[in-house]
Amino acid sequence: MRIFVLCTGRCGSMTFAKACSHITNYTSAHESGRYVDWSYQDNHIEVDNRLSWFLGTLAERYPDSMFVHLSRNRDAVIESFTRRQTLRESVAARVQNWNLPTSILERS
Repeated sequence: MRIFVLCTGRCGSMTFAKACSHITNYTSAHESGRYVDWSYQDNHIEVDNRLSWFLGTLAERYPDSMFVHLSRNRDAVIESFTRRQTLRESVAARVQNWNLPTSILERS
């Protein structure tokens, strides 16, 4: 069985994947990129925010698979993205039209 963990960015996916690395009867990876060739081995846990785009393909290819969805409070995700230096400008530009509390967008 394969377990696919779907998530947004900045929601604890790296921590979840690291915790999964301690499961002895499964392999695990965080954003391994295997969705390019669909080579997920049996007894594997894959954590990747891009997997949601491939739900249909994954379900068809691996009918015995399980899907887990990690979620986090929307505002906390946005705040976390805005704190990342490399993404601050691009994220701020995208959220300008959203109806958000000003305090979230002004934090550094």
